[in-house]
Amino acid sequence: RILGSWHGAHGRHAEAVARAGDAVRLSGGDAISLLYLSHAKQDAGDATGARIAAERIVAGFPDWPDGFVRLAETRHSPEEAVAAYREALRLDPHCDSALAGLAGTSGSLAQYRETVSLAWSSLRSDPTDKARQRLFARSAWIFLALSRIVAPLHDEALGRFVDGTYAGSYQDALVAEFTALLPSTPSWQH
Repeated sequence: RILGSWHGAHGRHAEAVARAGDAVRLSGGDAISLLYLSHAKQDAGDATGARIAAERIVAGFPDWPDGFVRLAETRHSPEEAVAAYREALRLDPHCDSALAGLAGTSGSLAQYRETVSLAWSSLRSDPTDKARQRLFARSAWIFLALSRIVAPLHDEALGRFVDGTYAGSYQDALVAEFTALLPSTPSWQH
């Protein structure tokens, strides 16, 4: 694995994939080696190979949340990725990488609301964890942006944009409303 990492870091992706394959064979197919193989194949431009390695992780280690996170990262459709992230969160409700991934793939307000709720639950379990604070702040900020700027743009402002009346006082009012929702100092800087 170390040699593979070195090769990958130096842009020698074919060698990195070969060394990752060796690690899988020598380890008998352990989860970490398969995870590394999936990343090495993706870095080498082999998306199908990366997905197959991720599927092998989930098949061999169905109780490992990180396997489902990797599976989500290799999925083509957002729906498949969301399902894999949710499975990771079912296995570990405090899996930060699954929470962050779900937030990143969520295209609707309902899914972002769910992500904010999950991030809040994770933060409550350890309020001093800086990574959980940032994750909650990021997911809440995205939800606010979608609900206060994107949704009105779709529901109300699209007509103004097409008519040429969006810029100016209407746009300034939207930006002012959103800015007023932000705290003066983020919670993780206290």
